[in-house]
Amino acid sequence: MVENIIKRRSVSAIKSTALDLLRRYRVRPNHRQGQNFLIDDSVYEDIIRAAKLSPEDVVLEIGAGLGTLTERLSPLVKRVMAVELDHRLAAILRHRLSPFHNIEIIEKNILAVSVSDLGLNQPYKVVANIPYNITGAIFKKFLMQDLQPVAMTVLVQREVGERIVAKSGKMSLLALSIQLYATPVLIRHVLASSFYPTPEVDSVILNVLNIHSFPFSDVDEKFFWRVARVGFSSRRKQLHNNLSASLNIPAIAASNALKEAELSPAVRAENLAVVDWHNLAQALRPLLT
Repeated sequence: MVENIIKRRSVSAIKSTALDLLRRYRVRPNHRQGQNFLIDDSVYEDIIRAAKLSPEDVVLEIGAGLGTLTERLSPLVKRVMAVELDHRLAAILRHRLSPFHNIEIIEKNILAVSVSDLGLNQPYKVVANIPYNITGAIFKKFLMQDLQPVAMTVLVQREVGERIVAKSGKMSLLALSIQLYATPVLIRHVLASSFYPTPEVDSVILNVLNIHSFPFSDVDEKFFWRVARVGFSSRRKQLHNNLSASLNIPAIAASNALKEAELSPAVRAENLAVVDWHNLAQALRPLLT
């Protein structure tokens, strides 16, 4: 009971500040840009706790919004690079965060700028309430390039987060694209009421740890992804049908490749773990050279 009262107070205080800033700068949240501002103090605390920050850390925040998380990150780390696309919100950030000398406001589209152009030439972490409409693109950008972050601690839609951490039997192309390069871990569930405006879906805090480059030296990365995309092209079909039709190989050859990879001839893409895709790509390579 007492914890619920404290939570309501913390939400009310942050929401009041958010509403005041929005009114003062005459800003209306843009639904198309995924602008739902986090207003729950306990969630901010859990994000920061999960990120395991140190005074030497450099943090990249994507979609800094009103700067509530940015302000909390500042005293904990060496440098915060807060990226915000919306010119109206960037103006709020510059005014609100001007006393903090280790915060750099970058008014750019994170998907249109290279990591090197941001000046991130040293290890860094991503800590953010990322715009949900570009979640997949964000992970692709930061996991499938040379200047990868050390770790990512982000808020994502609950359904997306659960898909990302799925095991064999419920795998998706999204899950594979993250589990191939890192270890995703769900930290906690976050109610829709923790945001303003209130979205239609709940969220989760997701840690993406142990980030590394493409892990297989004996398989070409582009070929690996060619096989994976073909495999998931028709999820309800058995994998050998997708392989035969999309790679233009005989059905018997597709079945033999599955056998060589120690996979069932009736297997579907959702049943394969990361290592299974590696084995399958190895088995298919001689058929497509």
